[in-house]
Amino acid sequence: MSEQISTAGKEASGTGNMKFMMNGALTIGTYDGANIEILDAVGEDNFFLFGLRADEVDALRGHYQPHTYVEQDHELADVIELIALGHFNPCEPGIFDMILSALLSQHDPWMTLADFRSYVDAQNQVSLAWHDAANWTRMSILNTASSGFFSTDRTWPNTTAISGNSGSLATRCGGCPSLSLVAARMLKWGGRPV
Repeated sequence: MSEQISTAGKEASGTGNMKFMMNGALTIGTYDGANIEILDAVGEDNFFLFGLRADEVDALRGHYQPHTYVEQDHELADVIELIALGHFNPCEPGIFDMILSALLSQHDPWMTLADFRSYVDAQNQVSLAWHDAANWTRMSILNTASSGFFSTDRTWPNTTAISGNSGSLATRCGGCPSLSLVAARMLKWGGRPV
């Protein structure tokens, strides 16, 4: 299971989740970054999607009221209460106070609590799917089979067009035809491949 939990529009999901996919991992994630491409490749039946979309995040910005989510969801209220009461940190009182404050702040840039219920519901779907071993295996195989879309054979020409460094990159990497997208992006931004 690959968890990609960035807030939609933050583009935190990158190539790591593609590697998990290539190895048969199923993804639970938001509609963000590479998750969108993975979802398109494997289909909705083979991806556990949760959370707000980027346009919903944008619409909520400036109007986000985390206490509303706590009041409307008794499980979330229970979680918040357990954190506030120090249930998880009896030997270190106050260690989670800053986290709790951030979660309950209307200025939380990730609007974490807005995605809570959807995340829990998606995790419940993961649990149901896990108990059906044949279907889980089928989904895993489909993830691997659908990952060819992310191969360097497809991504390399696009990346070299963007970076304009295809010749120098091949020279620096010993002429290897299967260069990583990460190395090409490093060159685009002035870095050097390791």
